[in-house]
Amino acid sequence: ALAGDRPPEAVYHFLVGDAGMANYTSKEIKQIAEDKLAHIRAWRKSFTAKCSPDEVTKLQRLSGLIDALWRRHTSDLRRLERDTTDDFAIYPHKQPEEHARPTSTRAKDKRLRALLDPPQGHNASAYQRLKLVMDYWCALWFWPIEKAHLLPTRSEYLGDIALLLAGRAAAMPVALLDAAPPSRDALDYVDLEALLRARPRLREVRALSHRYRFHHWELEFADQFFDQGGFDLVLGNPPWRKVAWIEKHTIADSDPRVETKRMSAPEIAQLRAEWLEQAAHRTSYIAAYEAPTALNNFMHATQNYPLLKGMPGNLYKAFLHLAWGLQTGATGLLHQDSVFDDRKGIILRKELYRRLRYHFQFSNALRLFPEINHQAKYSVNIYGWKRDAIEFA
Repeated sequence: ALAGDRPPEAVYHFLVGDAGMANYTSKEIKQIAEDKLAHIRAWRKSFTAKCSPDEVTKLQRLSGLIDALWRRHTSDLRRLERDTTDDFAIYPHKQPEEHARPTSTRAKDKRLRALLDPPQGHNASAYQRLKLVMDYWCALWFWPIEKAHLLPTRSEYLGDIALLLAGRAAAMPVALLDAAPPSRDALDYVDLEALLRARPRLREVRALSHRYRFHHWELEFADQFFDQGGFDLVLGNPPWRKVAWIEKHTIADSDPRVETKRMSAPEIAQLRAEWLEQAAHRTSYIAAYEAPTALNNFMHATQNYPLLKGMPGNLYKAFLHLAWGLQTGATGLLHQDSVFDDRKGIILRKELYRRLRYHFQFSNALRLFPEINHQAKYSVNIYGWKRDAIEFA
């Protein structure tokens, strides 16, 4: 998280490697892509090795540049909000003269796009730089097996990050970049399109960002987090979906016999061998495996979602963890009740009960949710700040 108060010796989490990145272990995938998986395993071992003192210095320096860019981005958002805020008269007050004509939503959106994503050929905005850096880190979790050769060494990764953050200023002497905080002038010109053209791995990062739609709350709402630490109110109906790869569904997409004939596991295994002889099938098979596997790895990484440790993967549980980190006031979520009796959910449940204020339970008797069992239990839950006493209605 971008907290704005990073200690000088600390480094941002999204600058360092993790053992869960691109961690693909399926025996079925090994049979058709073992050489690429071996390359990824060797890369991950090297990428997550202990940092040298020089690398720690680089990481701290890059974190300082991130702080400066984040302050710039926050300032840009504040200025934009100030310039595009309209005053509306509330009876019996009169409309202020200087704001007689409210700014149109279209004009406001145009100003926002110009600020966050300036046209090609312009110096990259603080937002563009920071987002691509954070997307880069996320992309390493979801890296395609077929693109294993594009994975960066740690030296290449840190070099890419420096160029994205500071452009030509990345080549400045260490003593200058170590000055705290870096001045606005030290954040040199960055031509993102030129970098993307020159570096295939950055183009892959951009492609993965578009595919998975990485979202960084502290960046998108930087002024809100800086000024208030989060949101006063969070409301949502997170997806109640287990994250898992089901092989037969992947094959059935192109060969319906798997489902229509209710093939057994041995029959599917025999069909798989023939089916995978086609290159297009191999590509779709591997891609279908990658997405849920990488998402599970990401959700169960201790540093990302520590409260989910040991639990079966379900998206709504990750949203609980996320929403509590975004709120400064109250959170209202509609979700399944399995979190209350999951034998492996003790860590998450301890946190839940210290935040729970109201629990409204329902059954699906009227089939409001036709895709789930009519006897299934779900609930609306209101959460607040964590407290020592457990007390809810």
